[in-house]
Amino acid sequence: MLKLRCVRCGHEVGGVEYVSSCPQCGGLLITRASGCLRKGKGSGVWVWGNGLFTSFMTPRVTLGEGNTPLIKSVKIGRSTGLTLYFKDETKNPSGSFIDRGSATLATALKYFKIRSVVVPSTGDLSISVSTYLRRAGISSKAYVPSSVTLSKAYKTLLVSDRVKFVDSYEEALVKALKSTQFYDAAILPTNPFLIDGYRTVAFELVYSLGRERPLMVVVPIGDGVLALSIHYVLEDLGIHHKILGVRACKESPLLRDIYVAKPMLQEYLKELEDSGFIEVINVCDDEALEASEFMVKKEGFLVGPVGASCVAALKKLVGEGRKDFVTVALMSGDPLQDPYVIKALLERTAGREEQIVTLGFTKMKILEILAYGNPAHPYVLWKELKQKHGLNLNRRSVYKHVEELISLGFLKVVGHERVGGRIRKIVTITEQGLKHLT
Repeated sequence: MLKLRCVRCGHEVGGVEYVSSCPQCGGLLITRASGCLRKGKGSGVWVWGNGLFTSFMTPRVTLGEGNTPLIKSVKIGRSTGLTLYFKDETKNPSGSFIDRGSATLATALKYFKIRSVVVPSTGDLSISVSTYLRRAGISSKAYVPSSVTLSKAYKTLLVSDRVKFVDSYEEALVKALKSTQFYDAAILPTNPFLIDGYRTVAFELVYSLGRERPLMVVVPIGDGVLALSIHYVLEDLGIHHKILGVRACKESPLLRDIYVAKPMLQEYLKELEDSGFIEVINVCDDEALEASEFMVKKEGFLVGPVGASCVAALKKLVGEGRKDFVTVALMSGDPLQDPYVIKALLERTAGREEQIVTLGFTKMKILEILAYGNPAHPYVLWKELKQKHGLNLNRRSVYKHVEELISLGFLKVVGHERVGGRIRKIVTITEQGLKHLT
């Protein structure tokens, strides 16, 4: 039976108890395997059972994840001189590579008789994990930043048993850890049973592409978990490789899933960066949108900005002497389902010069409240967001959202009122704001 090994201190853990980190030093636990790669029978990620720590656990949970298409590039590969493939992880059940880990995680949680969990997430993690926990009969609560896109907010509300929207991802992490007094476990991105399934991405790449040429894999960086899990599999299999981790330039609803101000695995990423195994590349909103448009128009892939960000990163590396590598760009996230992202791409295609605005969940809710209600001051909006929509935000944050909506022209000030010696603005939605809603 395989064991989990701590990346920091080397301590090994067997399968007798549920653990979320190294019991010796608190470091990252990850499955380490020999150079043997064998594809077996079964469905989903479980065809790679000989390389999975969770393979002995039953019953196995699956929704048919994994075995995603590996498609050779036509336009981009030819223009860059790269032998380039796209690994289309949008074909997983929830549209994300996370489904691989959710299958092994849900199996482990059921095996260890864990009945309830709490999940801090920027969107995709809570959607994927909660979906698989539904399958396993385990309840979940999600803490999600209010800047999440509308479509991901609604999906999270649909699949999670309870959802709380907070100001930031960092706050979501803090609140999730505090909630463990009410829930059996907090599922962080570094959970070893989650990482166990992520490793199957690398298994599939090596199985399909062979070992003859060095491999360069381009992945969204986030907390660094996927990049590290692929690196250690390729190292164990003796594959000469390079990992390009893609991070958003700044926090925005468009690229929220690939922006983490302080990655949880920063110490490990730094070590591998210094060793030359991993390189982190920043991609901005306009670059990701441009890559998404290019993928749709030139390669025939309906992939959103998060998935296309790996292609945007590759464009920055042309001419840097890496043409001896077989290169794989991993595409994950919604396969271009968010109507606001599609609208932004259409505006680019039409050549319009107006600013493309993608609003997060909180701003959209403020517009909805004012569209269907009376003009109000920010304090009233804060109360309604908290009491009716579960948005656990501080008042200053709501006031800031209102000011930003005013500056965008989506709200306007229609009056003032004096409350306890303070003057408060009364705001309402504008015609431009109504148009954005529809």
